[in-house]
This record gives sequence, C-alpha cells and structure tokens, in this order.
Amino acid sequence: MDPDKKPEQLTHQPSLAEGTVSPPNAETCLELNQALIHNAIERIGMGRYQWQLMVSCGFGFIADQASRFNFNSLIMPQASKEFGPRYATLLSATQYAGLGIGAVFFGLIADHIGRRPAWQTSIFGLAIFTAICASSPNWAALNVFVAISAFFGGGNLAIDLTVLAECLPRKWGFLLTALACLWGLGNAITGLIAWPLVVNFCCPTDATPDTCKKADNMGWRYLYIILGGLCLIMSLLRMLILGMNESPKWLVSRGKLDQAVNSVNAISQTNNSTYTMTIDDLHRNDTEDSSQGGQSRRPTNLSIMRSLFHGRTQLRSMACLIALWLLIGIA
Repeated sequence: MDPDKKPEQLTHQPSLAEGTVSPPNAETCLELNQALIHNAIERIGMGRYQWQLMVSCGFGFIADQASRFNFNSLIMPQASKEFGPRYATLLSATQYAGLGIGAVFFGLIADHIGRRPAWQTSIFGLAIFTAICASSPNWAALNVFVAISAFFGGGNLAIDLTVLAECLPRKWGFLLTALACLWGLGNAITGLIAWPLVVNFCCPTDATPDTCKKADNMGWRYLYIILGGLCLIMSLLRMLILGMNESPKWLVSRGKLDQAVNSVNAISQTNNSTYTMTIDDLHRNDTEDSSQGGQSRRPTNLSIMRSLFHGRTQLRSMACLIALWLLIGIA
C-alpha cells in the first residue's frame, strides 16, 4: 500500500465471499421440490395406498385389453356377417386411430387439469361407449362408436402408468412392468365371456347380410353390453372405493405447494407411516407473484416436448422408445 495515499482515497473492492446470493428461479425451485417429493415417497415407503392404486390401474389395463381384443378378434367377423362392409379390416385402423389420439389428448389434459380427473374420466368413458357399441345400426355407426371407445381406452392406458409411477418408491418400480401381465388376463376374461355368446347367439360362419339378421346375430352385442357393464363396475370401484389423491409431483409442477403437502401427508396416513411433510420443507420462488400460487412460469407443453429430444443421449433414447413401440404395434 502506498503510504502517501490518504485513507479517504481508499476504495473497498468486494470479494467473492461478500457477493450477494440471488434467490432460486422457478425452474430451480421446481427441480428441488420434485426431489423433495420423491424423497418423501421413499421415506413413506410401499404400503396400502400404492397397492390400492395398483389394483385401480390394473382395472384400466384389463378394460383396455378386453376392449381391444374384443374389437379385433371377436366383433369384426360377427358384425361383418350382418353389415357386409367392403373393407371389414378397417375397423382395426379405426380403433388404433382412436387409441393414438386418446393417448395424446388425455396426456395433455392430465398435464393441464390434473392426473385424477383424466384418470377417472377415461375408464368411465370407455365403459359407457363400449356398451353403446351394442346399439350400432350399421357399419359406419359401429366404426364411430369403436373410435370413441378406443379414444377413452388410449387415454386410460397412458394415465394408469403415469399415476402409478409418480407414487411408487424407486425399488418397487418393477411393478410398472408387472402390470403388463394383466393384458393377458383381459384377453382371457373376454374370450371366456365371448365363447358361449358367439357360439349360441351369432350367425353361422357362411352367413351373408341377406341371411344374417339382427335378431340372429345378437351375440356380439351382448358381449359389448357385458364388457361395458364390467368396465362400469371397475370405474365405480376406482372412483368410490379405491380412489386416489392427486399426484403430489403434478401439484408441485403447477406451483400448488400446499395441496402437494396435503397429498403427501394423506398418502403417509393411508400407509400408517409416521412421516409428515410441512410447507416449510418445500422451496418457494419469491420472484413470482404469490397471488398466483407460484404458477406464473410454468413450463409449456412445447417446452416439455422439446426437452424430451434435447441432447444426443435423450434424442437417442426417445428414438429407440418410439421404434420399440412401433415394432410392438406391428407385431
């Protein structure tokens, strides 16, 4: 230091240690809160809530596969005898178009209004329109009802896996794959129900629209009514008895921290766990307007879709997943 320099001429240079710490932004808060919710699920552990939820989601898998197997293998040959369509196999294309659109639509709805409404609505709609298919007066009407029923079925299948994955502890993640076993159960149930109906209440194999009248071909209609009734029973059990809380991870993603804490504590109480979360355990973003509940900077659907293909590793993973599902569909 220069001894001739006067004290008043000295200026203080702030060091890095004295720098100000900026509050976390919305994206950082979201990541931290998602990690805290995941840690809470781990500490609560596997219990009654998850098992009830798995049974409820299993209902969706059974209902979805029963309807798909029903359309392709059982309904199309029997209805073709009565209606005589030019391209009978297009019923499968109608069904899978409905499944694809429904999966995308309900995925967007689940992100906007919540997992629970989409989860309950999808299986209820599947039940209602499966039964309505029995009233089809012609081939065009059957295609329309099949498409609408498949629309709800596609959404139901997508939401089932989502709500279960967001509430399972990490070491129990294999249950997501185990749910696929219920597809076979859905096929078996449908086949057993259809067997006596097709044999006794459907037109012979060599029948034509001139010889196959509605009164002689009621078997496939009875099958629709029975399966629709079974799906309705499962949807009522899901809504009124088994039930579910809104996903705490979704609530956090929408900035609804108070509701997320309540959902975690409800899961803990159902599992008879002693774990309790408070609102102070989560991070609030002070830069956002508190009157909006921390929802002013929510990620958009476009930004979420972009993140799925961001980076070489993520892009390669998504390409492989899409290719696998395409091959499964073809097979």
